[in-house]
Amino acid sequence: MGGRRAPDRRGVRRTTALFDRAGKRIHQVYDARVWPRSVSVAAGLVASGSFWNGPHLYRLADAEEVAAPDAANHGPNAMTAVDGELYIGCDSGAVFAVQAGAESGPPLVRALLSAEGPVFSLAARDGTVYAGTYAGYLIGVRNGRQITSEQLGAPLPSLCFDGDRLVAGTYNGDLVVLGLRTPTVRERHRPHDGSVKSLAALPGGFLSAATDRTIAAGTTNERSTLWEHGNLVNAVAVLDGRVAASASRDHTVKIGRIDRLPSGRWRGGEVQTLLGLDESVKCVGLLGNADAPVVMAGSYDFGLYIWHVLSPYSKAFFPSARRWRITSRALSF
Repeated sequence: MGGRRAPDRRGVRRTTALFDRAGKRIHQVYDARVWPRSVSVAAGLVASGSFWNGPHLYRLADAEEVAAPDAANHGPNAMTAVDGELYIGCDSGAVFAVQAGAESGPPLVRALLSAEGPVFSLAARDGTVYAGTYAGYLIGVRNGRQITSEQLGAPLPSLCFDGDRLVAGTYNGDLVVLGLRTPTVRERHRPHDGSVKSLAALPGGFLSAATDRTIAAGTTNERSTLWEHGNLVNAVAVLDGRVAASASRDHTVKIGRIDRLPSGRWRGGEVQTLLGLDESVKCVGLLGNADAPVVMAGSYDFGLYIWHVLSPYSKAFFPSARRWRITSRALSF
């Protein structure tokens, strides 16, 4: 008899289920706070991980709750900045807006929404903030009014705008196109064989990074693979529509030139691999301009790394990173 994750009736794995040795499910517990990525059984108890501040304990015999965490964990999963405000989506389901640029005193912080379960992705435009959730919903907030999409079938780890539409990347490899005023599904495609971890807007399309190890560019229904990593890709970034960078679990960052062919398809070229990290690279950003970009990356080794790239079109690279800062936790941005 043991614990296992199981899909709830809406198709998203948000429950802890108990099975006997024959594989028959004997109990199922639903709690939006539960994160059953880790489950253990001992001494007649089942312990399950949580998005909150401690584990959940259940009796093995009848799945009755014995103990539960008592406070939300506002660990940040997603951030985006628009018009002087930084928006932060958290494990607790909260989205906070932080007013930037204060000359003195603490920044002004306000809560925008509280979703059921963690917020995995954010996008903002024209006064509306959109949140993609672990529960598989897209939630939009404008002037205190909240609109919610239908359940999209899987968690939503990535969002980006594509013209007057919003694209959501899902755990199952789908790209789901939704309207901005009303978040109804307009299109659905599956260009990746794994979770779409990151999206970044391009003129006339967008970049995507996925656990199938690929970076792709194009529209929702016509995409081209730009390059691949040796392991899953956690993040992708673009600068001036000409240079892209990707961060991977293979401990590397790749950067390359991208351009759009007359046919409308995108291609990558002059791809370089940037080294120096000791763990999975969780995030990447590009600063400056496309002729001399600065690449920043954060890793599970608690380091924030920086490369000054002289030209992505030549071999004039610094091949290894300079560790700019060591933090107390793994990084993502």
